[in-house]
Amino acid sequence: MRLACRGGGSKEGSEGSPTSPVWRPPMPVKARCPRCKKVLTLPDAARGKRAKCRHCGGVVPVPAGKRQAAPARTSSQQDPDLLDALRIGSVEDQQRRVCPRCATVVGEDDIECPKCHVNLETGLLSRKMKIMLERGGPDPDDYWGDLWRDGFRFLKEHLRLGVQTWISWSIFATVAAGATYMAQYCERLPLIAFWSGLAFISWVTIIGWYWYLTIELTRALLRKEKTPRIQLGFVSCAALGIRGVAWPVAHYAPLVCPLVLLKVLSLHFEAVAGFAQPVFDLLDSQGVRLAAGGMLLLPYLSYPVAATHMAMPYTYKAWLPFHMAKLTIKRLPQVLYWWLWVLIIHLPLILCAVLVVVFRDSVIDGFLRAVAGMTNTVWGTEITVSGQQLSIPENARGVMTSLVIAANSLLVMLFANLFVVATVAFPCVVVSRMAARFAHFFRRDLETIQYTVENDPVPFGARYLIGLVDFVIIFAVEGVAAVLFFVFYKVVATAAGEATAQSFIYAFYAVLVAFPFAYYVFQECGPNAGTLGKVAFGVRVQTSAKGRFPIKRDRAIRRAIGRVATALPAGLGMLLVLVHPEKLAPHDLMSRTRVVWVGDDVGE
Repeated sequence: MRLACRGGGSKEGSEGSPTSPVWRPPMPVKARCPRCKKVLTLPDAARGKRAKCRHCGGVVPVPAGKRQAAPARTSSQQDPDLLDALRIGSVEDQQRRVCPRCATVVGEDDIECPKCHVNLETGLLSRKMKIMLERGGPDPDDYWGDLWRDGFRFLKEHLRLGVQTWISWSIFATVAAGATYMAQYCERLPLIAFWSGLAFISWVTIIGWYWYLTIELTRALLRKEKTPRIQLGFVSCAALGIRGVAWPVAHYAPLVCPLVLLKVLSLHFEAVAGFAQPVFDLLDSQGVRLAAGGMLLLPYLSYPVAATHMAMPYTYKAWLPFHMAKLTIKRLPQVLYWWLWVLIIHLPLILCAVLVVVFRDSVIDGFLRAVAGMTNTVWGTEITVSGQQLSIPENARGVMTSLVIAANSLLVMLFANLFVVATVAFPCVVVSRMAARFAHFFRRDLETIQYTVENDPVPFGARYLIGLVDFVIIFAVEGVAAVLFFVFYKVVATAAGEATAQSFIYAFYAVLVAFPFAYYVFQECGPNAGTLGKVAFGVRVQTSAKGRFPIKRDRAIRRAIGRVATALPAGLGMLLVLVHPEKLAPHDLMSRTRVVWVGDDVGE
C-alpha cells in the first residue's frame, strides 16, 4: 500500500504482513436483549461481558467476537506531514454537544451526562452523584420535600396527560352512570345482564387507566427514560381495572375461599349445612359487616408499595398480604406521608362529594329540570318536573320521546361530569407521578423481582397464588357446568319426571370431583409441564432427580392424589414449603417432583 506524502514521495507498508497488521478502530457491538427483544448498541469494550438492558433492566450477554489490538506505530504514522495531510482537526463535529467522558450526545441544556452522570463542564462526578452511586440509588432524605413538588411539576410539563384523563374519564363515567340506571330500569334478565356488563366494564376502565398510568410512569422513571406518549387502550385498561378490583380481594382469599366452598357444600349436604349455618349467622351480623368493610380498606394502605411491584417483570409479591404488610411497615412513615399528600391533593373531590350529598335533592331537581327544558326545546313537548320525576303529557308519550329524553339526559350528565371529573383527573396524574417517585427512592428496599433463574425452586408465596388461580379456574368451570346441569335437570324433570332427573345428580357430583383431578393430571404431564396458573407465572413441574419435563402420567397421578393429602387439613400441608430446604410440598415428595421457575434467558 502506498501513502502519498506532502513532499511528493511515498511511504510503503505491507498491509497484511505480521510486522504491520491492519488496525481497525474499535467498533460498537450490537446485542439483542433476550427479554424485551430490543437491540442494544454497546461499546467495543463490552465484548464477551454482560450488560444491563436500559429498556427492561434485564441481563444481556454480549458476543465476544474478535478484537485486534492497535499495532505499534510505524514511522509513516508518526510523520507530522502525514497527519497534517489528513487534516484531523476538520473531523470534529461542531453541531453536537457530547459528553467528555463517554461521548454520549447530550442536549444543550443538560448539566450532567444522562449516561455516566459526570458534569459536562468539568468531566467529573459531583459530590451528590458520588453519594448516590455509592448508595445505589437517590438519597431518601430528598423524598420528603421532592415528592409533591415533582408531582405538580410533572403535571405542568405534561398537561396533555391531565386533559386526556379528564376527557376519557368524563365519557366513561357518563356511559357507566347511564348503563347503571338502565340496568335498574329494565325488567328482563338479558337486558339487565347487558347493561350491568357495560356499566362494569366502564367503571373498571376508569380504574385501569389509573393503574396503567402509574405503571408506565414508574417504568419510565426507573429506566431513566423520557416519559413515553401514553395512549388510552380500552382493552388493556379494562384488564388492569379488573386486576385493580381483584387486588384487594386477593389479600383476603385465605378467608373468602373457604367460606365460598363451605357455602357451596352447605347447599347440597345437610350435615355441612347444619355446621355452616351458625357461621353464616355470625357473618351476617352488622358488627362483622362493618369490620369486614373496614378491613377491605387495609390493602390500599400499601398501594405505593404494590404499584412498585406491579411495574416489575414479576408482580406476584404485590398480591401477597404478608409481603405487602411487611414492606409497608418497613417504610411506614414514607407511605403515610404519601397518603397525606394524596388526601390533600384530592380535597376538591372530597368537597365536591360532600356538596352533592348535602344538596342531593337540589342536584336531582336541577338535573331533571335541565333534561325537561332541553327536551321541550328540541321536541316541542310540555314536560314538567314533579316530585323528582318527569311528568310527560299523555299526547307526548312514545318511543321517540323516550329516546330524546335519554339522549338529553346523557348530554346533561356529560356536561356535569366534566366539572366533577376535573377534580380527580388532574390530581390523578400528580398521584401517579408520586407513586413513581416512591418507587424511584425505595425500590431497593422493597424486594422487587427483576428476573428468575431457571430450575430455582418456587417459594411459598408464588405457589399460594398459583393455587389460588387454579382454584378460581376450576370453580368457574364447575360453576358454568352447574348452570348447564340445572337447565338439563329442569328439561329432564319436565319430560321424564322428577325421579329420572334425580338419577343424574350423582353422576354430576362424580364429574365435579373428577374434573379437578383430571385438570391437574393432564395439565402437568402435558407439553406445558404445568397448569394454567403455573404457565401464567412462568413455572413448571419436573422430576427431582434429573430435572426432566414434562413428567410422566404416573407421576402426575401421584401428585394429584398427594395434593388431596396436602389440602385436606385446611391446606396446612403447604406450610412444609416454608421450612423445606428445596421448598417441596407433601405431594412433591410423594411423586418425587419439583416445582421450579422456567427462568429468564440471561445467557452465560
